[in-house]
Amino acid sequence: AFNAAVQLMVNQGPSSAQDVVTIAADCFGYSLNAIFAVGVACGVESKANYLDVLVAKNVSLYNAARYGTAENGEYSITNRATANIPTSSFLLQYFNQPPDWPTENPNWLIENTNTVKRLTAKPKVHVGNILSGDYLVDNKDFKEQLLEKFSPEAIGIEMEGAGLYHEYRSHNYEILVIKAVCDFGDGKKNKEYQPTAALLAAECL
Repeated sequence: AFNAAVQLMVNQGPSSAQDVVTIAADCFGYSLNAIFAVGVACGVESKANYLDVLVAKNVSLYNAARYGTAENGEYSITNRATANIPTSSFLLQYFNQPPDWPTENPNWLIENTNTVKRLTAKPKVHVGNILSGDYLVDNKDFKEQLLEKFSPEAIGIEMEGAGLYHEYRSHNYEILVIKAVCDFGDGKKNKEYQPTAALLAAECL
């Protein structure tokens, strides 16, 4: 059994995630052992589908880069120093198998279709690298450049994992990022899948 506390993030992004961890640590006198970042992410089409759950084996930060113009006049990203956060091998062992999703009714999650997208198939759980940084990615070319420069093998992109970096370095917490796919960062971002994705990510805990 574990003692657990849930802290809701009002805003998105690395700084907000770091603030939430700092507040939680103050409340518990820095007796925290593990931190989970749970929510939604942009998926990589060739590696995950809508509502699949992404569990980070490593979190690769893309903020340490030059964003500018190449000699041919096109927008370019130059990787200056990629920081990688190794997530907890202890916590990862619990995600070798997907959760025991109910199988009798594919629309099992919730009946309120006005706020939650109903499932038509069981979601899958993927373990791999996840990119994280300050930008809300919703441009196909930008996304592809990020993947190419920082982590071609990445299974998704999100924003809050980067906020755990300083806390990980300062306090050596066990950390894990669990996000479900709500879009593919291709210019078609909307909120249709977000509530369901968030619930599915939380269901993994």
